[in-house]
Amino acid sequence: MNHSTSSTGGSAMTIKGQNQLNYGNSDFGRLIKTLKLQIPDRVPVLEFWPQSQSIIEYIIERPLGYKIESAIEGETNSLKIEDAIEFTQRTGMDAIGADFVYWPGQQFKKSSDGNIHYIDGKIKNRDNIKDLEKPEDYNKMLERFEHYVDKAWNTNIGIYPRLSAFFNPTYLAMGLTDFSIALYEDIEFVKYLMDIIFDNQVKVMENICSHKDVRFIQIDDDIAIGSGLIINKYLFHELYYEKMKAFLKIAKDNNVLVAYHTDGKLDDVLPILIDLGINAIHPVEPMSNNIYGIKEKYGDRICLCGNIDLALLSTGNTEEVSVDVKKHLDLLKGGGGYVCGSSSSLYEGIPPENYAALVRTVQKYGIY
Repeated sequence: MNHSTSSTGGSAMTIKGQNQLNYGNSDFGRLIKTLKLQIPDRVPVLEFWPQSQSIIEYIIERPLGYKIESAIEGETNSLKIEDAIEFTQRTGMDAIGADFVYWPGQQFKKSSDGNIHYIDGKIKNRDNIKDLEKPEDYNKMLERFEHYVDKAWNTNIGIYPRLSAFFNPTYLAMGLTDFSIALYEDIEFVKYLMDIIFDNQVKVMENICSHKDVRFIQIDDDIAIGSGLIINKYLFHELYYEKMKAFLKIAKDNNVLVAYHTDGKLDDVLPILIDLGINAIHPVEPMSNNIYGIKEKYGDRICLCGNIDLALLSTGNTEEVSVDVKKHLDLLKGGGGYVCGSSSSLYEGIPPENYAALVRTVQKYGIY
């Protein structure tokens, strides 16, 4: 993003309040350098999904005046851009995401806690294809993106597109059980549905990556669980590899960097993603991965994002959080290629003080 890549003009100042976070030191160029495995001024902080109302209100030190919906059908942009910018500046993050996602065929249900959760897919056979929701109008998504860009003008904050891909949306549209059965009983149906989702997202990808203000994108496509790849590796390769290669070629041809989100164990995942040319991986879940071993083995080929344990953020105290974050910085920042953040997303239940401790620790010890 041309207007967001320079280093911050003026000196950073401190908000006088409960958080004591450096304000005004966002720098999109810092994040871009890190994704390129170059050494920036300090380790970036980035949350792809900062959807905790209590954390945001704590950081900006005022009520939002509206409710953030963190798990509602089709809606992941419920935080107003003006508030997202203030939160981003106060935490010294460098970028804000704008969604270009397509998650068709999913069923949701409100739980006793009032949140809405995915429960199953509804595309069980070819007759159900007619029930696939149409994608959100691309022009509407583009207008939202450009509105974000306009609002972030002269802030040194970058705006990046977040895309769903095609593998994760396919099995969620079917439901994982029916998807798994169909892989052996009717794989042609799986391929047919996946092609429909893929074709739509290719069009989105082509339009996004040719946009003058796009320098990197985030692709959200969970392909792994705690034990590794979500399906048999041979079937996975058959369904995934060539499609993702074509998908990523669009970004490469436009010199757009790609961060990839998948949960789960990455032993079998990283060689595939590195071979495909992915620039960064998120969130490197600590319960399934040793990020220090991954850094040693792959740190010169892919940027690592996240890994601060959500369990620690939820149940630890500020001192414990600071100690863990400092350990990450000490062992991962060498040579560049580490973006600090949670091991998934910020949700309600994480004490806001703990997240502020994460940010403060990066601002203090993440300097190169």
